[in-house]
Amino acid sequence: MKENSPVGTFITRVHAEDKDLGEFGKISYSLVGEYKDDFTIDPETGDIFVAKSKVLDRETIPDLSIQVQASDNAPEDTRRSTTVPVSIVFVG
Repeated sequence: MKENSPVGTFITRVHAEDKDLGEFGKISYSLVGEYKDDFTIDPETGDIFVAKSKVLDRETIPDLSIQVQASDNAPEDTRRSTTVPVSIVFVG
């Protein structure tokens, strides 16, 4: 991705699947970790966007990893989540 990309720039889409049918099989996405406030994620589609462009400076941070959490829609006591890193590498 280009450094200093403006707020709202699309980065990528993540996708997870659940074998449950109906409501329990729906997945929602969120960001966790160090850079969760610098990016946004659409909880339904998994689309990730720039929220704050100040972190997008390859001289300061040549690459970074944001953490995406995917959770199913099962009742809270049986809900399952997983977190995966998404690496972002900056180009000039």
